[in-house]
Amino acid sequence: MDPSYTRNDLIRYLFQEMTAEEACQFRRWLQQHPGASEELQQLQQTLADLRRVPEGPSETSVQLILAFSRQAALEHA
Repeated sequence: MDPSYTRNDLIRYLFQEMTAEEACQFRRWLQQHPGASEELQQLQQTLADLRRVPEGPSETSVQLILAFSRQAALEHA
């Protein structure tokens, strides 16, 4: 990573937290630094993967846990 930009700048760019002028300068810098550009692509892919992960358990999982809990309660009553 070039000392003029940091990994934090990659993340700021990724989450669109740069001003339009900063983003323009950063894109020009990325064109000259393929390693940083590759790192940005990896971060973009990671973010896309994370956005596809469900935020909670499936309904089936919840129902199985509740059924197990009810059965366990009956056995210990």
